[in-house]
Amino acid sequence: SEKVEVIPLWKSNNCLSILKIIHYIMRIKPDIVHYNLSLSVFGRSRIANFIGLTLPFITRLLGYKTITTMHNFPETINPETAGLKRNIINITGLFLATKLACSSHIVVVLVRSYINIVRRRYNKNTVLIPHGAWFTEVKPNYNIAPTILFLGHIGPNKDLQLLIDSYRKLKQQPKLRKIRLFIVGAPHPIFPEYIKMLKRVDGTEDIAYMGYIDNKEIPKLMEKVGVIVLPYKACTGTSGVVHLLAAFGKPIVASDHLEFRELKKEGAGIVIVKHKVEHYTKTLKKILLSNNMAKQIGKANRKFAEKRKWSIIARKYLKLYQSLIK
Repeated sequence: SEKVEVIPLWKSNNCLSILKIIHYIMRIKPDIVHYNLSLSVFGRSRIANFIGLTLPFITRLLGYKTITTMHNFPETINPETAGLKRNIINITGLFLATKLACSSHIVVVLVRSYINIVRRRYNKNTVLIPHGAWFTEVKPNYNIAPTILFLGHIGPNKDLQLLIDSYRKLKQQPKLRKIRLFIVGAPHPIFPEYIKMLKRVDGTEDIAYMGYIDNKEIPKLMEKVGVIVLPYKACTGTSGVVHLLAAFGKPIVASDHLEFRELKKEGAGIVIVKHKVEHYTKTLKKILLSNNMAKQIGKANRKFAEKRKWSIIARKYLKLYQSLIK
């Protein structure tokens, strides 16, 4: 678009390159600076993340109207999911960095349950704008296919071993011997070591590790998928994967976490199970062997995606921008 210009300014784990953002802001003098942040967005380095998360504070201090969309908070994650050990220094550092990141004029959260935490601890001027959903222009296919899909960044909070163990038990079932497992996504930049485990299982027992795929390839992939599985040990905010794939009308099975419960309550087609192999195996078997059940859950996902299409979410942000520059 002629109205959108993308300018790469910083590199992961590079403190000096992160500070280039401030230099550029001072040069172009924007009406609004909108940061889209998570606790580990700037890389594996604690120093780089701390410096990056101070940007909203510095920007506001320089006199610019500032908004922060914050995806997660120390109170809602384990420090380990941000690449940190649980100790007083890291916990204090996370709190201070989050306080600075939330020092914008307005903070946007994506999970309704986070609002009270943020208003109480970080910024009273906090609002909810949900995550947007992709692919609402694609016609959904509610027919079940004998393929299980995991998609997303891969790190310690994604329990792929549980998924593989459950898949192997399913494959022992006479009616499910032809099922396949697709694992799609790159290891999280903070945890590159997970690639070894993925390469070890790729090509065995009808398991395919496909690595990262571009968004334009997702509709073709979803034609082969019957059910999406999100076996998370912990969530680091609302699920981007749910919003990415809901419009395709496929059922989703996920572990029992606040963020998934909230999405289900708001209409998403998610079956929530205990984070145990036997519970995943039992639920996946029911869905894979029941077209009616899969279709019913899938239709809920499609309806959920329609309510959160990006055009609707964009209008919410536009109103927010207009309120800030009045």
